[in-house]
Amino acid sequence: MLTSKNKSQLRTIAHQKKNLLKFNIGKSDIDENVIKLLNNALTKYEIIKISFLNSSFASKTKEEMILDILGATKSDLVQSIGKTIIIYKQNLKLKDHITLEK
Repeated sequence: MLTSKNKSQLRTIAHQKKNLLKFNIGKSDIDENVIKLLNNALTKYEIIKISFLNSSFASKTKEEMILDILGATKSDLVQSIGKTIIIYKQNLKLKDHITLEK
């Protein structure tokens, strides 16, 4: 579970990174292929940005989709603004992993 201080630190990192990996989720449902892509990205980068297109809300609300993603990837929500979210999953095996303040 991330503290508010951790979330603030991660938001700063996400906004400063120019090469932050970004995913767009459209009308296709969040299936196991999407989850596999997100898991691979989180393993490699720890922090990613996801944007929901308008067509993605045909069958579920944004909140339901976020809960599905967080549950399937075992990640934490850093920020949610509009149709964009930032999620984080710690990977201590990375050489340059993100070190959170306590």
